[in-house]
Amino acid sequence: MENLWKNAGLKDVKTTTFHIEVGYENFEDFWQTTTLPLNPLGKMIQGLPAESKMALKEETRTQVPVRADGRIVYACFANAVKGHKA
Repeated sequence: MENLWKNAGLKDVKTTTFHIEVGYENFEDFWQTTTLPLNPLGKMIQGLPAESKMALKEETRTQVPVRADGRIVYACFANAVKGHKA
């Protein structure tokens, strides 16, 4: 990203990465949040036939790491960049 911004003519380009943990109370909380039609993934899932949506939900349940207390927690990151117009 830094090179992209520099190549666009921006000066004093700085980048950083934010690391956070994302947590859900349980699988249902995770699933309901993930499948909201607010982003491309949620819209795609909402557009599936009910049978396909249920199959995806059950397969996802087998893949998502769940803690002993039922919570789902995983690490995420976001990249940030800033610069000044030359």
